[in-house]
Amino acid sequence: MTSTSETPIVSVFMAVYNCHNFLPEALDSIASQTLAEIEFLVADDDSTDRTWTTLQDYAAPDSRLIVNSQEDGGLTITLNALVSKARGKFLARMCGDDIALADKLQKQCTFLYSHTECVAVGSTTIRMDAKGRPIGPVEPPTSRIDIDQKNLRGFTSMHHTSVIMRAEAFRQVGGYDENIYTAQDLNLWLRLAEIGTLANIAEPLLKYRLHRNSISVKKRAIQRANARAACEMAWARRGLSDIKLEADYWRADAQSTAFEDDLVRTGWQA
Repeated sequence: MTSTSETPIVSVFMAVYNCHNFLPEALDSIASQTLAEIEFLVADDDSTDRTWTTLQDYAAPDSRLIVNSQEDGGLTITLNALVSKARGKFLARMCGDDIALADKLQKQCTFLYSHTECVAVGSTTIRMDAKGRPIGPVEPPTSRIDIDQKNLRGFTSMHHTSVIMRAEAFRQVGGYDENIYTAQDLNLWLRLAEIGTLANIAEPLLKYRLHRNSISVKKRAIQRANARAACEMAWARRGLSDIKLEADYWRADAQSTAFEDDLVRTGWQA
């Protein structure tokens, strides 16, 4: 077992809350990565289910997994706190309901070593339903220009959990903006694009789970408002005045009838 006394190449960081049902698959997917030189920093934001017990059970035999339990101070604040403890050259965001393919970190590290101008790289993702059944791929743009242009129009073109980034670049731009609770990833990509290039690997490296309790469903209105704010700040920094947001693409609220419409569209994709 790799010791935490060794300097890791990648620091994986994850904030979790009441995700026991999905958590073992997420933890297993990181523990079984082909790149072993990692540390896995996890904060449990005061869960009321068996999440904390599961984390302790997994951490006991694997010194790479470092867990702590805390009062919920907000997702963005928690993510910055986790990264403040990270020792890796690269940072990888993870969610407690997603699954990383076994060679994800290895392939993305290889990409970053070969593309020194790139500060963050994501990948194609495979959407799956709440039971882990595959729905279909989400193929993001791969060119630097296309990625940045979509981000500037409010369409997050790098799936947060698919990305690994250079720790030095993350800290150079000041980390996550703690004034933004959701869409903190879009805000970060826009700022990182101002000091380097962004990329996506055109290969599925992550399975992304769709379910009613995800933040993008439960916090849709806040997410939309924060995404708009992130874009407007980027437009101001870059002196842009003729940019328009893309049409509303966020999934419908879990309580609305439009949620069922979105499930129908997802079913047709599957």
